[in-house]
Amino acid sequence: MGKIMPMIKIACLCALLLLGISPAQAKDMHEKHAVFGIGSETCQHFASAYQQRDYALVEYKIWIAGYLSAFNLIVPGTFNIMGQRNLSHALDTLANYCQEHPDILFVTAAATLTEHYYDERINFVPSETPIWKPR
Repeated sequence: MGKIMPMIKIACLCALLLLGISPAQAKDMHEKHAVFGIGSETCQHFASAYQQRDYALVEYKIWIAGYLSAFNLIVPGTFNIMGQRNLSHALDTLANYCQEHPDILFVTAAATLTEHYYDERINFVPSETPIWKPR
């Protein structure tokens, strides 16, 4: 059973990708999903923390690092969703996005970030030769 569950998760994600639905859009049958931690705050809250460089920004950094790490773990063919970018770039991008969309949840901004980064992700460990070469 321990090896079957990860395979089921991967199969479900692959099915979603084949159907053209990104993992960032996955929700229950009522279009809802659970959000934990500071990701449930609004973009306005993040933008304020980003401008003031207060302690809440540390919480956002920790949260987005976890979110992006989980994305790397769960989404097939993804070693690093950020590609050649670093966490500072992600925070700058999120700050700009959140200033334009202050009323959305931070988790929605994070999902949009991963959609934006997806095509430029690193999909294998850089020290390893890929099994296939994209054209």
